Parts: sequence; structure tokens; C-alpha cells
Amino acid sequence: MQWPNYFPSSLDLAPMLLPMNKTVLRRSWNAWFKENSIRPDIRGEFADSAMLKIAAQSGAGLIAVPSIIANEVRSMYTLETLGAINGILERFYAISVERK
Repeated sequence: MQWPNYFPSSLDLAPMLLPMNKTVLRRSWNAWFKENSIRPDIRGEFADSAMLKIAAQSGAGLIAVPSIIANEVRSMYTLETLGAINGILERFYAISVERK
């Protein structure tokens, strides 16, 4: 699919696949959309990031991925980059048990 090259305004009314509505990441997205006057056409909400990527691969909509894994996601799911978004952070936490 050919996508307009004026980013991020080209995301207005674009088909989007997003994290579930009550997550911290989704609240960040909702605030970013509002700040940028973007009204996404939400085609799906996902709790599982792998399912979100598979849905994007099938053409169901656009997704955002952390920049640190963007190259791997592009390669693995044969997706293209439309642009980079600053200001939204996804936090990852590692929990381990104490070794004895």
C-alpha cells in the first residue's frame, strides 16, 4: 500500500492497531493523538504485542513499535516505516529471583 509521505498528519483517520484501552501505553497514545489532532480509525486493540504485529502484517492497520526493535520487526513481519514518533515511551521491567 502506498502511504502519503506527510507524517504524522497522514495518520489522521488511518487504520490503527493499538494496545488495549486501559493500559499506560494506550493512554500515552491517546494523549499524543489529541495533541497532534489525529483521529485514528481504530481497527483493533491488543493485549499481546505479537498478535498486534501479525495483524499489521496481514494488512489490518498501522502499528507503532519501540525504535529499539524497529529493524527486527520490519524484517520479521515485512513491514515498512512511515515515520518516527518522539515523546511516547514504553517501559520494560525485568523481574528475577534471587540466586542462592
